[in-house]
Amino acid sequence: MNLQLLSSHLLISIGLILWFWGTTPLLNKSHNLFYKLHMLTVSDTVGSVLIVSGLLVFAPNQWPILFVVTVSFVLWNTIFSYLFAVLANR
Repeated sequence: MNLQLLSSHLLISIGLILWFWGTTPLLNKSHNLFYKLHMLTVSDTVGSVLIVSGLLVFAPNQWPILFVVTVSFVLWNTIFSYLFAVLANR
């Protein structure tokens, strides 16, 4: 198997694992809602960036659109988390 294909699959797999790992605190009743949402947004952001990085390794000629997708993931999730935390402290 090609090293490029193997590393692409590895990055995408780790990203998917992080997506599912971030949803497991939602099932736990011992943590409060803000902890659960923090875990979800952090793992979703990192997992999405890893998935897009895996796609970038797989198709490097598509870097402009993948760069825009990565920046929008990071900005959207960061701003959403910040706004939710500010509104929660009111």
